[in-house]
Amino acid sequence: MHKLHRAILLFEAIICFGPVTYMWLLSLIGVPLLLVAFINGGGLESLTVPALTIFGGLGLFGAAALLISLGEAEPSISARKLKVYFGSGCIASMMGIAFFGINEPYSWALFLLPVAANLHWIYLGRSFFKLTANTRLQADASRR
Repeated sequence: MHKLHRAILLFEAIICFGPVTYMWLLSLIGVPLLLVAFINGGGLESLTVPALTIFGGLGLFGAAALLISLGEAEPSISARKLKVYFGSGCIASMMGIAFFGINEPYSWALFLLPVAANLHWIYLGRSFFKLTANTRLQADASRR
């Protein structure tokens, strides 16, 4: 991959994931307080931010792994794991839209930009997904 392509992908990552990453880092501060509130008799609504933090963290980790895998000849993470991380990131995005308000246009833009970037990177790495699927099929065939 050319240096210009890597720079463009990095710029895309900063634009699409920067605000969400900042919010995720800020949520790490509130998670212990909300867990204590839940233990002390708080309702299930006190588990919303911890769930957002967990799912969002998995989604951010998956996005970083996918971005790194785009520049490598041999992928460092399996496609199955990336699907789990992408799914948890989508769940976090939908929870974020619901948490911050469905009628607010900024929440749609803020939480759907990472999903759009991930879909773009999955499209760019479609050969990677075919490669891991073929490798898995070959491994299954060799076991027989």
